[in-house]
Amino acid sequence: MTWTLVGWSGVTLSFFGIYLNAHKSLWCWPVWLLSGVAWTALGVHYKDSAMVLAQVGFTVGNVYGWRQWKKASSFDQLYPPGKGRYP
Repeated sequence: MTWTLVGWSGVTLSFFGIYLNAHKSLWCWPVWLLSGVAWTALGVHYKDSAMVLAQVGFTVGNVYGWRQWKKASSFDQLYPPGKGRYP
């Protein structure tokens, strides 16, 4: 495994995550988590603590966003917009 491949995997997964997010797919979150793993591994390999810290922060944000989006998604299924009042 070359580290260049890991870097390009991180780039590809990041852009694919953006595409999925733009299309409101819940799959954007696990794709972004995988890209975060690739970027974190690259940062550890090159001893780039700033990159590692940034990726850990992004990963925490991704987990939080994923949970919130799933929560909002189930709320919208129970109370669809325009179908009566929200509680």
